[in-house]
Amino acid sequence: MAELYIIKAIRSIRNFMYYIQAKNNRKKERTLHRISVNKGYSLFPYILCLSHKNQYKEYPMIYSLSHQEYFIELWLSPESEFFIKSKDSEILNQKYPMKLNNSHRLVNYIQSPMAKCINLLEHYRVKVKKHKIAFQFKSSCKTIAKDELRNEDAFFFTTNVLGIADGVGSLYTKCGISSKDFSTELMQKCEELVNSGNHSLQGRKLIQEALNSVKSGGSSTCLIASLIKNRLHVSNLGDCGLLLFRNHDSKLRLVFQTSAKYYNAQTPFQISKEFTQTQLNFLKPGCDLYTNLPITDRIDSDEYSITINEGDIIVMGTDGLFDNLYTEEIQKIIKANLKSGVNTIASQLTFRAFKRSYSNNRCPFQDRMSSCSSVWQGGKKDDITVIVSIIQSE
Repeated sequence: MAELYIIKAIRSIRNFMYYIQAKNNRKKERTLHRISVNKGYSLFPYILCLSHKNQYKEYPMIYSLSHQEYFIELWLSPESEFFIKSKDSEILNQKYPMKLNNSHRLVNYIQSPMAKCINLLEHYRVKVKKHKIAFQFKSSCKTIAKDELRNEDAFFFTTNVLGIADGVGSLYTKCGISSKDFSTELMQKCEELVNSGNHSLQGRKLIQEALNSVKSGGSSTCLIASLIKNRLHVSNLGDCGLLLFRNHDSKLRLVFQTSAKYYNAQTPFQISKEFTQTQLNFLKPGCDLYTNLPITDRIDSDEYSITINEGDIIVMGTDGLFDNLYTEEIQKIIKANLKSGVNTIASQLTFRAFKRSYSNNRCPFQDRMSSCSSVWQGGKKDDITVIVSIIQSE
């Protein structure tokens, strides 16, 4: 009983400090911003370089994001400018507007006026109370790129929606243009729509709405899983995959599995958009782009709806996972690490798939190639992204 009172007291103090901090920052006409970073699998630290101005002078500030951090929350004034650095590369955040500053550097800037400031904590409470759901996801994601500077996999996850996309890498091989920007922006737009509170956007509708606002060109497969009360709604286009495991009679059993959709053995179903002029600057000489990029915004995805139970485990992954590990191997890895949680399971699955991709051991991709009379030995080197989620009551 004493511990309960202590927890309540700590929460009250925390909420009071948040209120004081918010009140002081609003007096200074600042708003709370979450600046997210798409790290991929970089081993280098990320630095947020921020220029904060007031009526007296400019304050340069630098924040270091550790390897585990993917966002930072800061109270900023509308005059603030920022960019992100990783090693020698400068990175811009596509969720914010961009401009050339006085130093002729392309930077992001804060545009939101004080009048639009929203108390994020209160807004979150109202939204959850209004749209109460029976279950939610507890998730972890790990990703490994075959090329450290060009991970064409992208993902997002919230408490009730999971999303994953795989930019088609053959375009880079044939034409020199990567689909990284397209798949990344597609998932970012999906996450923005989910966080906007429009619960009618699910699966195919969510992808279509996101695709309409994507600016970058490219081609990608995609998979969306939405949790509504006790139903899991899945929309799958291409060769990403989802597995649903359930503990039954003290045994972990596979109760649902999506099927990949292919035009042929190495060409999955996908959605595409024309490359922008900026992207076309990287086009290889002599490449006939339009014979390599079938422009199609038709989302001919497979749709599923499954009843779920508390404790169910979901594994979502790009083809880098399912081309290198058999379903039985994935199941064994989950059982061996079940008590360690979703973060450990995701790490183990990603590592095992990566290890297999560089080995000569038999794998599902080799089996598929053999069925098409193609010679292939060992794993398939590819970007590997894995989301592991467990179903929990709210």
